[in-house]
Amino acid sequence: MYAAAEQNVAMDLAWPTIISEAVFEEADQYRDTLINIIERAASRAGVSGQTGRLPELTMRPELVGIRKDLPREWWTFVLKSIQAHLAAVRPGLYPIGSKQVSELWPNIHRIGEFHAPHFHSFERSVLVGTYYVGVPEVRSELEACLALMDPRGRISASAEYNKFHGASEYIVQPVPGKLVLFPPHVVHYVYPHRSTTAVRYSISFNVSKAALAGGTGSADF
Repeated sequence: MYAAAEQNVAMDLAWPTIISEAVFEEADQYRDTLINIIERAASRAGVSGQTGRLPELTMRPELVGIRKDLPREWWTFVLKSIQAHLAAVRPGLYPIGSKQVSELWPNIHRIGEFHAPHFHSFERSVLVGTYYVGVPEVRSELEACLALMDPRGRISASAEYNKFHGASEYIVQPVPGKLVLFPPHVVHYVYPHRSTTAVRYSISFNVSKAALAGGTGSADF
């Protein structure tokens, strides 16, 4: 509850959408390792990039299989970030183990490639995460960005409404080493970039609803 200054008014938050951003301090040290893991997996799967919405790629064994190759230090950072997010939403939802990261896959975006608006299954997962491995230099502020759309629906499409309550999109600037976490029901998409020399590499995942059980996870890798 929040008390308004100098007024006898009680306030609370209704239907908040909690978004977390964390930074892996050792990102530079593991950048090349992660890129090599992603490129090897993509080569095995015969994938050069991801244009538009290709959700079937998340289920390809060659891509999902990268989880066992990811460094222990990276997993430690990701799991601690998930724990912190869930604890803020509902205290006691920890520890979280890597087995509760139910689906994990890499994303490769070359020039002009993007992801169309979509959401993840909220029947199976409680949280979505994206970690930025490598990011191209961009010419405009929205290139290669992740956009999270206001989940309140049509009401947020009103320009006048947004002047008071805020923009209808939450923009995440991709920075190597940044991890963003958000609810699976939030519609999101990725803007294309125009770099001819660099690639946008990221790793995305879903956190299973098993994480809601609390105390069932372990720091397994």
